[in-house]
Amino acid sequence: MSLLAFRDAVVNGIKAALPDVKSIEPHGGRFDEKELRTFGAAAPAVRVALLELTGVEGLQGATAMKIRCAAFVATRSTPALPRDKAALAIVTTLAATIPDNDWGLNNTQNPQAVRAANLYSGGVDSAGIALWAVTWDQQINLVETDPATLDVFQTFRTEYDIGQTPDTEKPADEITLEQ
Repeated sequence: MSLLAFRDAVVNGIKAALPDVKSIEPHGGRFDEKELRTFGAAAPAVRVALLELTGVEGLQGATAMKIRCAAFVATRSTPALPRDKAALAIVTTLAATIPDNDWGLNNTQNPQAVRAANLYSGGVDSAGIALWAVTWDQQINLVETDPATLDVFQTFRTEYDIGQTPDTEKPADEITLEQ
C-alpha cells in the first residue's frame, strides 16, 4: 500500500459517510486565502489531506509511520440552512465516522487524537463560508514489495453475475496482455 492508496481510501470512506456532500476530494495540504475562495465555491465540500508523517521506522519488509490526516470542511449558507449549522452537521458526522475506522485497509490501526477546530477568521467570514478542520493521527504500515518477486500479470478473467439461473453459463471476459 502507498500513501496515495491510503488517502484515496480515506476519501472513499468519507464519501460513503457523507453521500449528500457536493464535493469530497483529496487535497495537497492546508489552504491559503486564495485557495479558500476556490474551495468555498464547491461548498458544501470536504478536502482530505495528509499533513505530516512522524515516527517513521523500518520493520521487516515494511515501513511503519504515523500520519497526521485532515478533513477540511467548507459550507455556504442556503435559504434552508446557515453555513455554521451545515458545517457542524458535517463535522459531527466526521467525528462519528473517523474513530475506529481502518478505511477498509488491513494495515492500519484505529485513528487516534481525533479533534475538530473551527477555522473562523475575518477572511473566512468575508468569503461567505464556514471552515472547519477535523484532524487525526493514524498508524499505518507500508508493505515494501520487491517487483522482482511479483508474478507476470498476463491474463485477466472475470465473470458477470447478472441474475442467471444456476444452470446457465455466466457471461465472461478474458483479456491476455502482451508481454
